[in-house]
Amino acid sequence: MAGRLPKDVEKIVSEYKRIRSAQAYRGELIKYKVLSDNFTGFSRADHKHISRIAEYDKTLKTLQKKLQERGIPLEKVSHLKYFTKEAVSITGNSKVDVAAGNKGQGVISRTTPIKKHKLKDNPDTRNTQQPKPTKTDLKEVTAELRDDWNNLKYVTKHKAYIIGPGRELGLGYGQLLKHDNSKLSRKEWGPYRDYWFSDKGIRGERDPNIRLKFRDAVQNSHYRKNPHHTRNHIGDNNLKYRLEEVVDWYAASKAQSSNPGKHPSFKEWYVSHRDRFLSSDVNPVDPLLDNYIINKIM
Repeated sequence: MAGRLPKDVEKIVSEYKRIRSAQAYRGELIKYKVLSDNFTGFSRADHKHISRIAEYDKTLKTLQKKLQERGIPLEKVSHLKYFTKEAVSITGNSKVDVAAGNKGQGVISRTTPIKKHKLKDNPDTRNTQQPKPTKTDLKEVTAELRDDWNNLKYVTKHKAYIIGPGRELGLGYGQLLKHDNSKLSRKEWGPYRDYWFSDKGIRGERDPNIRLKFRDAVQNSHYRKNPHHTRNHIGDNNLKYRLEEVVDWYAASKAQSSNPGKHPSFKEWYVSHRDRFLSSDVNPVDPLLDNYIINKIM
């Protein structure tokens, strides 16, 4: 295709592929770290990867606009190869296994530089090459990466929005920073991602199997590991967890808002929902807890 394109368009197409490869490469690094059993949090390097992924989004939108102006259909250049020389040239990682890039299952190789991959020239390995990914495979991988990214953004925002209100009520940073960390575990990440953000979840086909896996993760993992869900920890209903539960409701409503910047403050939000909380069996706030909160925020 490149030989039939004008040079300026060919340059844009090449850059588009390079950026997509680099974005997918960094996305996989974050994804596999989050899904690992020993995940405890993001390092400074991880935050750099997340920041670069966001920067790539802006660059891709600019390149897409240029391609559309020149009449080039995006589907002709949207196919991804997760671990390619183009990705390495941007990310700076010189040891990537290009042979394992199909279907988003590539891994970082610590022993085999790219230059030593000569599968086509080696008769012993010629028949072991994986088949090229199909368009369906690539669509599924792209959709999963999109859902992973959306889930990561939501969890991050939710954890951030709980800090301010929690401090207003006198909760410690240690408790607030650990809030909902279990959502980053292997048992909860996939079910929550698929239910809230995939095409088969609540915003799409509403697949009953997706819902069952989500409810299982909620009941058998999330509720058990998080004492701020006080209805499931009857013996641990001390004040700090009950307060964390209230600010959890606020942070969830703000994170799900279409315009978080215009979301009411915690004080405004609580006062407007106060009567409902006091009279509801679903969100139990007794008069003693309510009096404590009012004294703190007024």
